[in-house]
Amino acid sequence: MMRKNIGEKMKEMFIATKYWLRTIKLLFEVNWFYMICIIVFAILQGILPVATLLITQELINTILVSIGKSFDPVLFWFVLLAIVSLVLVLVQIIQGYLQSVLQILIVYKLNVKLMKKSSELSLTDFENPEIYDKLQRAQGEVGTRPFQVFTTLLSIITGIITLLSSAVVLITWKWWVFLLLIITPIISTYYSLKIGKWEFDIQVQRTPKFRKSWYYSFLLTKDINYKEIKAFNLGEYIVNRYKKIYDDFIVMDKKIARRKAVVGLIFSCLEEIIGLFITLFIIFVTFTGEILIGNLMGYMKAVGLCVTSFKGVFNSIASLLQNNLYIKQFFEFLDLETDMSVGKQDDYIELGDIKKIEFQNVSFKYPGTQKYALKNVSFTIKKGQIIGIVGENGSGKSTLTKLLLRLYRVEEGTILINDQDINKYSEEDVRKRMSVVFQDYVKYELTVQDNIGLGNVKSLQNKERILQSAEKSGAKSMIEQFPEGINTQLGSWFAESQQLSGGQWQKIAVARSFFKPADIYILDEPSAVLDPISEKHIFDKFFNVVEDKIGIFTSHRFSTIKIANEILVFDKGSLVEKGSHNQLVEQNGYYSKLYGIQASPFNEENKKSYQMN
Repeated sequence: MMRKNIGEKMKEMFIATKYWLRTIKLLFEVNWFYMICIIVFAILQGILPVATLLITQELINTILVSIGKSFDPVLFWFVLLAIVSLVLVLVQIIQGYLQSVLQILIVYKLNVKLMKKSSELSLTDFENPEIYDKLQRAQGEVGTRPFQVFTTLLSIITGIITLLSSAVVLITWKWWVFLLLIITPIISTYYSLKIGKWEFDIQVQRTPKFRKSWYYSFLLTKDINYKEIKAFNLGEYIVNRYKKIYDDFIVMDKKIARRKAVVGLIFSCLEEIIGLFITLFIIFVTFTGEILIGNLMGYMKAVGLCVTSFKGVFNSIASLLQNNLYIKQFFEFLDLETDMSVGKQDDYIELGDIKKIEFQNVSFKYPGTQKYALKNVSFTIKKGQIIGIVGENGSGKSTLTKLLLRLYRVEEGTILINDQDINKYSEEDVRKRMSVVFQDYVKYELTVQDNIGLGNVKSLQNKERILQSAEKSGAKSMIEQFPEGINTQLGSWFAESQQLSGGQWQKIAVARSFFKPADIYILDEPSAVLDPISEKHIFDKFFNVVEDKIGIFTSHRFSTIKIANEILVFDKGSLVEKGSHNQLVEQNGYYSKLYGIQASPFNEENKKSYQMN
């Protein structure tokens, strides 16, 4: 059973070699000229050491037979040796330069590929731990493994050429010497492959824990967590959680290192004993006069090259097979089919101006959960309407926005845009016509111009329009006070940055939304951290922006929600009421109850209790 398991693991490693060609193809796409030059130089590096060996052998033998005679033959071999040595040095330097530049280009190009693929993933994909683990592993390997595969292949090419060349020298003399030299490296490589597969399996298994350790490190090294970490004295606790994970890693890593050391020690000793025996044999046959001093040096050098090349080739093969297991992770991530891909681009219909949105019996569960976030929801919104959405936390308000933006696929019911199923339009078309401010909006560690301009990157350089959007959100007066104005760096990660309060960041996020030309504007709790004056300013401007468009906003503040044309009231994922503020209050239902609670924060019982305390 054990042998079968090992065999299956070894088979898996060799199957992974199919990624060699994909890796090489990728590298040629990066810079084909550099690749060809490096391969040619690798071949030369395989040939030149043996050429040096043979020339040195001839030089020494020529010296011995030319003593007291002409110096010309000696000079010839010496000049030839000097030329070959200089060419070898030159080749090594140029190849080193080309490899350094190529590695920089490879890391850049593959990171771009990884980022592009990540941008194609759906929110469902990002929330899938298995896919997220693949992303983490791909990210961890992209900077080193593809280039390592290439350099290892080069080492194999160079090593094989050197090995074959030096093997010819030994085989034409004593074939059994070469045979004796290769036995130990073959067995050693087999055990190296086993350990490499074991090490890879451990790395894969620890990915979820590694992500946790990264998160603990993130908590203590980023400013956004600083206040709460200090307020609750969490520093030591988080460090201990981090150490606990890494203590387990260290125990296993020591075990791997110990096994590598034992295998290395055993086979290194065997190789040394065999090498010493062959060296003694060469010295003996020289002593008996069977070969000349030049041959002695040539054969000893050939033995050294054979041993070094053979070990190098087999170690490189082991390393290559191990690297392929990691490369496999990278390509598996690139080959992922995204959750949202439905049909081909040609199947989509063109989306014009959005005039109507309709939810028909829409129900939705978040992936991996059994509870409905929305249940049997139906309503219609038409152009020119401003819709307010109200409900307790977790009632399904934000889920509506995510479904409209096609961040998730509707599995039950239908969402119609202009009387057509939303899935008939491309995600890009749908999102192009919507602008949103999420509750958890992004605080970009970029300039003011970038923070607002990212709402519409095509107009990113239009500073006048950016300032107009900032004026609508109430951020313009704040921006004008900054030393660098619109060019001010925001956040705290970079030098000369301007940190903002929660309300100021929210104004920037709203300005970003207003900057984007859209048919639908969605504000998800846009006034959560705003003062009443700023809130009124934003909603006054919001009404102007969405004139003759569709406006949707969620809020817990009834002073804001009651100005909507129509209010949708949600409770536990269901749409329980809809109508204007006055209509809903008169119905004396769930909305009226919520409105009464907010209008009168303390009922009589609470007032008495409050006064007693």
